[in-house]
Amino acid sequence: MIVGNMGSKSRMDYTVLGANVNLAQRLEANAPVEGILISDSVNRKIKDNFKTKAVDGVHVKGIQKSINAFEVVFDEGVPR
Repeated sequence: MIVGNMGSKSRMDYTVLGANVNLAQRLEANAPVEGILISDSVNRKIKDNFKTKAVDGVHVKGIQKSINAFEVVFDEGVPR
């Protein structure tokens, strides 16, 4: 992932680029309404603090095989 000011002297933007940024956007686009989908690597980092459940066969544009994705599970009555 690359983060920073990119462009030329006449047009500069602060932005992020890379495969992980693309994956995050595509997981967000595939998430259920009011839900959050995360990648396997993110799940490994948060699993001690958040409940998640595996989502079968998530296919995202630009990646030929399905990826391991997880949905963050919210308890009833807990604001999202």
